[in-house]
Parts: sequence; C-alpha cells; structure tokens
Amino acid sequence: SKIAEATARGDILAIAGSDGRPVRLVKSLSPMEVRLVISSAQEDNASDDTGSSSIILGEKNVYIGDLPGLAALGGLGGDSAPPAAVLGMDLLRCATRIVFRAQQNEIYI
Repeated sequence: SKIAEATARGDILAIAGSDGRPVRLVKSLSPMEVRLVISSAQEDNASDDTGSSSIILGEKNVYIGDLPGLAALGGLGGDSAPPAAVLGMDLLRCATRIVFRAQQNEIYI
C-alpha cells in the first residue's frame, strides 16, 4: 500500500497511540529550523523583561500529527491546550546540557 511505502521511505512515522493503535506522523517536505523558546516562570507576571531566550537546535525534518496521548501527561486541557511536541534524540543531542527534574515536572535545556 502507499502508506507502507511511505513508512519504508521514512515519510511517515507510525508510533503506538494511547489505545495501542498506530498514530501516523507525516514528515515535513523540507528541513525546518528548530528553535526552543525558553521562558522564565515569571513570564506571566513580567511587564518589560520576560526573561525568555531561545536555543537553535539546527535544521531538521519534523514529523507532524495529532498525538492524543499527550493529553494524558497533564497540563493540556481541552481546546485551549497549547501546542505540544515530542523531541527526538536527534534534537536533544544538539543541546549542550539537559537537566530533567521529574518530580518538579521541569526540563532545562
């Protein structure tokens, strides 16, 4: 089938969804600059200086699709949920340092 051929070429990424059925993510047509915007916890209360900065992780192809399982991770509520992403090891390896604090639900890149 066409889906199987696209998956074999790497144009479609199939991962297990929350119900065990595959979720298909489609590869971007061309590489895109991946930039993480890092904001301070005080951003909502800041007036002039938000304390935000960004890290450029390089140009990569990205896979786009709906990952319904992300809602189960918490903090993503209904239609007002902010965009979410799953970062692969290819992107994470570009960072010079990563600190993950699971109990505090924090990631520092």
